[in-house]
Amino acid sequence: MSAVYDRTWAQDDHFEVIVSQGDNYVRSGQNEWEKIKIGTGIFSGGELKVSASGYVALLFGKGKLVELKHAQPKTYKFEELVDLVPKEEKALVTQFLNYLLSKMAPESRETNRMEYDELMGATERGSEEIALFMDINANLYNTDAVIRWDPSTSAGGYVVTLKHIFEDVIRIIETEKPYFELDFNDEAIKGKSIVIINVSLKNDMETTSGDYAIQRMDEADAEISIKLKELESGLDAESPFSHLIIAEFFEQNKLLLDALTRYEYAIRQSPGVDYFRDAYREFLMRNRYTDKID
Repeated sequence: MSAVYDRTWAQDDHFEVIVSQGDNYVRSGQNEWEKIKIGTGIFSGGELKVSASGYVALLFGKGKLVELKHAQPKTYKFEELVDLVPKEEKALVTQFLNYLLSKMAPESRETNRMEYDELMGATERGSEEIALFMDINANLYNTDAVIRWDPSTSAGGYVVTLKHIFEDVIRIIETEKPYFELDFNDEAIKGKSIVIINVSLKNDMETTSGDYAIQRMDEADAEISIKLKELESGLDAESPFSHLIIAEFFEQNKLLLDALTRYEYAIRQSPGVDYFRDAYREFLMRNRYTDKID
């Protein structure tokens, strides 16, 4: 019996592979080991072999997530995998996990790309501007954010200028990377609710992003606080997939800068997992920022 199963055979008592990075294998009973494919099912009597530095994310039943990542190879029997399944059903986790997975389905990704290509084809792209991957006026729930932009092949570095709303310069930072990490706990901007950010080419200060405004939300008054805490309580803080689930939550709540930052964190936590980079690219295209990430 093959270890690869059609989704239409789905039952609540099996695992489905949703992410696999590395040389990972499954088998059913005493059959030969077969390399994992997305959608592979693992049923009772089956086994899973995770390679050294491999990563596997499994979906159990209707939405319980199990992630496996080891420095050394490790083999799991089906029953051992069941022991790793979260014991409590977390409705919010399942809800936003399913939102994320539906957006990563092939048909959704194809629609996303077609809509992005159609819009970008009809829009004149300015070659002399720096496009930040955020809205001109962005709200931020968290205290930290990754500000990223399309890299320039002739930049020679970038100059990031942080300003107060009254145009007073707070800080000027030079960086070689096409991103900057903003922290509202930094002494230079601590206590400020709005910060203006402008990015220019180091060797051509006339080539600039223009001003983007970032406004911190009041966490105590934010309507999403209770739901976010409930969601986080059902997630493993050390899990890279948790960042994607929280990113989906922020995107649903129109907090795109918080969402983008969570995608960045997921990739940093597991830089070799293509699924995370693909999910990030889909997010950027959905929001008409870019179809490229460095």
